[in-house]
Amino acid sequence: EGAQLPPAGVEDPALQALCSCAFPLVIKASHGANSNAVQVLPSGAAPAAVLEAAALVLASEVEELEAWPIYEVPKGFVAERCYPPLPGSQHPAPLELSVFCIWQDVIGGVFFPWPHRFWVDASGLVWELPREECLQKKAKDACLCEKARARQNLPLEPPGGVGALREALDKHWGHIARISGLVAKLACCEELRVDWFLGDHALGPRLNEVTYMGGPRMMPRSAGSAFLRAVLEGWAARSGGDCEGALVSRSMWMERRVASRGKKCGKGRRTARPPEGGREP
Repeated sequence: EGAQLPPAGVEDPALQALCSCAFPLVIKASHGANSNAVQVLPSGAAPAAVLEAAALVLASEVEELEAWPIYEVPKGFVAERCYPPLPGSQHPAPLELSVFCIWQDVIGGVFFPWPHRFWVDASGLVWELPREECLQKKAKDACLCEKARARQNLPLEPPGGVGALREALDKHWGHIARISGLVAKLACCEELRVDWFLGDHALGPRLNEVTYMGGPRMMPRSAGSAFLRAVLEGWAARSGGDCEGALVSRSMWMERRVASRGKKCGKGRRTARPPEGGREP
């Protein structure tokens, strides 16, 4: 089931070639979520260390209550060169662009970890956004993404400002949008997020992750409301057709899933058991 470690072990030629490269490596689970199975190895790591890291991520499990598509991915792992950070950045994380697709069309994207500060439109233009686009309960409160940056010790503003973001994106948006759109069409999903690493001239843009959007909190306020309308109206237009049986809310799926495991949902409320003979959607 899924990927397996090389039968030749440390003698595997591809593994030895990977370890001979003079750069740090990252080993990550293709079936992971929220960075739950990522191992970073220094330059010159021994083949045995790479195999050990691969075994760890292969054995990983996604935490309970994730979205259902995550559990459909066969177990596997990716071993590749660590993508370097944006020039001038004091943080080791690379610049990341999340591209959003709705009904297999690219609608725009945001830069992590500033999803409410900038918006990339469908043509690749980078727009600076007013504070009103942040998600906050009260005007004096910090935005959700500001709190996340503070927790992770990430910079409040991108190194080099919006100019650095535009420079990193300008030459590559056509390629990024084309590949993201092809991935969305291949997946046949109503919504999809395609994450890219940017900023290194030698490596160019690299596809990092394909996942679900994560909801409107990943987007500026105005884009989030438009996203919800587009997805709901699309499903409503399909009502009565071949997709009728798939029109099941995520909350219903989640409650049935945790109920089958005897867990609690929400504020300590225990879910009802599934109906007799029922199964998870």
